[in-house]
Amino acid sequence: MRFYNKWTVSVIDTEKNKVIKTIQVGEEPVEIDLTPDGKLAVVTNFDDDTISVIDTKKNKVIKTLPAGDSPVSIAILSRFDEEGK
Repeated sequence: MRFYNKWTVSVIDTEKNKVIKTIQVGEEPVEIDLTPDGKLAVVTNFDDDTISVIDTKKNKVIKTLPAGDSPVSIAILSRFDEEGK
């Protein structure tokens, strides 16, 4: 998914098809993925070489991480439980 606003991610109410919140992230957000439990959204920021971590309940960035040169894609994999399932 490609975002075209330089520094924000929009939270959308899909039932009403309306933006309910705009969250400031890094420069040139490119892709977003959610953790399996839906508690965090992770956004790659191409122009400032960072990853923004968003708390989806509070709809705010809780951490910005360095990502190396021009991150484009992100994929979050679920972790195995203690039994390796």
